[in-house]
Amino acid sequence: MSSLRKQFDSSLKQSESDPITKEYSEKICSHMNCDHALSVYAMAISTLSSFEQNKLIVKMAKLTSVSLNDYKLTFVTCNNDGQEGLCEMRCRTVPFQPPIDSVTSVRRRLVLEHHRVLAPNFFWIVTDPLMTFLLTSCLALGISTHVIGEIYTIDYLNRISVISNLIATVFGSVDFFVRIIRVMWFITIYAHLLEALYATYHLKTKLKMNNVSLF
Repeated sequence: MSSLRKQFDSSLKQSESDPITKEYSEKICSHMNCDHALSVYAMAISTLSSFEQNKLIVKMAKLTSVSLNDYKLTFVTCNNDGQEGLCEMRCRTVPFQPPIDSVTSVRRRLVLEHHRVLAPNFFWIVTDPLMTFLLTSCLALGISTHVIGEIYTIDYLNRISVISNLIATVFGSVDFFVRIIRVMWFITIYAHLLEALYATYHLKTKLKMNNVSLF
């Protein structure tokens, strides 16, 4: 976050003894809304419950004011079901815990908020249906390949006539299906590794996330 700190230092200068005036708050908000819109967007999403995050789309997120005790956001939420007209404007006040003790700490606290709202949330594994499905599928592929083994998987599936007949109809044979599982497992591992490296690169270079926030 060195670039974010430098931009705050250069564009937002005020004496430590001064309060956060309306003008200074507006400068901070303008800087964040223009140069760090993604952070503001993530700050708005973080005020929603896990259920709302899965059901709603956030639009037009804006940081509207900053004080020593909190910051205020406005944003629009719309239902994520394709229906039009089901949108509403929301206002959120997010307290600083603990409150900021001086004006010079505003930048540091907003940098911490940046890392907090953009850090991975491992609860998504159980709250996001897609992530739960992908994790379960990967575990099933891994267990079949490394724990049960190819021979025992084939033997187990052949014992269940309904499943083996269905697999044979779709894939030709149980043996071929199990080989596909093995190939898919290794493809999944390499694909997710490349995806993780690509995402980490952009998080480090574009969002300036630190190592603690990433992992």
